[in-house]
Amino acid sequence: MTKIGRNQPCPCGSGKKYRRCCGDPRSRPDAEPEGNGYPCLTRDIPGAEAGPLALDWLFKHHESAALAAFGQYFASLDGPEMAAILSTPSMMTPMIDCNGKELLLAEGVLQMGDAEVSCVDFVTGPQGPALTDQQREYLRLMGSRPMSLYQVVESRPGTGFHLRDLIDPEEPVRFVAEAVLAGRLMGGEGNHFGARLIPGEPWRLSGATYPYGKEQADQMAELIRRELATGPEPILGREIRGTFISHGWLDSLARTPPGVFEEVTTGLLPRWYDLSTSEEEPN
Repeated sequence: MTKIGRNQPCPCGSGKKYRRCCGDPRSRPDAEPEGNGYPCLTRDIPGAEAGPLALDWLFKHHESAALAAFGQYFASLDGPEMAAILSTPSMMTPMIDCNGKELLLAEGVLQMGDAEVSCVDFVTGPQGPALTDQQREYLRLMGSRPMSLYQVVESRPGTGFHLRDLIDPEEPVRFVAEAVLAGRLMGGEGNHFGARLIPGEPWRLSGATYPYGKEQADQMAELIRRELATGPEPILGREIRGTFISHGWLDSLARTPPGVFEEVTTGLLPRWYDLSTSEEEPN
């Protein structure tokens, strides 16, 4: 039997590459359901699989509205800054994309005809995808949780870390289960990052992570505290946190000298859902 190269035309006659058609593991009868293109989003909380499923449904059935809302993630960047983001190394692409998709799902606003509707309300409503009650409750919980800036005060490699909230000092130090990041990269003791915590036993990250330097994190936390001191409504307060943290991180990333990265490539994501299309794979 002749082996079919992954980049060769699929023998089924679809006109697609084999790896994009019958060679795609997701095309097998026993393949997992849609939503597996977001490995960075939390999955080990009851109902959390709703995040990837809702994103897949949203971009499949309401692509224009979803893309417009997703574009607000980059709204603070001018032309040269956006070009700099598009030139970040390919290893940064999954994080940039995942952070933006998490922000879209949790805080995004969709323009549906003449009406504006929150993404969470839309995907959990009667017009949304088929979800279980548990999955809808998870999405509503995710949409109600604010983002914040955290300092790692203790790291337990392979298990998780204890986080101190820099924006709300009255919040208790919380243990967050996160085996991958704990003890590495931003999960090391003394490091700082923005994230959305999901309560539970134990608490977990929603999936979005925004690495910050100490000085930058302290300045951003102070800026957000000043904005929140004006007493905005809870929804607006959540938007202030999410917007400032995400835009501050992207702005910083855009100003990072190219030489800091190990490699530089072009293109953020040719398609919203497919990380593998950023470069050709060998046959």
